[in-house]
Amino acid sequence: MKKIQIKIFNESNNPNPQYAKINDTGCDAQASMTHTKANYKAGLGRNWIFDDAAKAAIIRPGGRALIGTGIFCEIPDGYGIAIRPRSGTALKKGITVCNAPGTIDAGYRNEIGIILINHSGEEFIVKEGDKVAQFVLEEVIQIEWDSVEDKKDLSSSDRGQGGFGHTGS
Repeated sequence: MKKIQIKIFNESNNPNPQYAKINDTGCDAQASMTHTKANYKAGLGRNWIFDDAAKAAIIRPGGRALIGTGIFCEIPDGYGIAIRPRSGTALKKGITVCNAPGTIDAGYRNEIGIILINHSGEEFIVKEGDKVAQFVLEEVIQIEWDSVEDKKDLSSSDRGQGGFGHTGS
């Protein structure tokens, strides 16, 4: 298995993101309530509250919240981190990453935040250390566009000019 070293500054009370199993693709990102509270005060997200007494974020049905991680990192050129939902939380609770997959570019140096959305009919509570998403390191290949004069200059394919949903199902 290929490994890439990434510099990390962890401002949270949680350990660095970790892989639960040896061959896992994604490492777990945990919630930092100190950073989440700062996001709430800044008005980031919609239809959620920060409960000071419980030290928890409460995402209402249909609501979105920016959950802080306290993680800052330096991703090498040619790579990015995809922020992906946790499948069990999505299935069991209706909670997912709103912009899945979120993208952390190599040049980004600010805190990594997770935009969660509640698709369920019940409030969802996020507390310190809760696993809220997965970080997946991906190699990046940039597009070099080769402009043509006419759409007829594009090669033909079995799909041809069919539009959305034309292949059935």
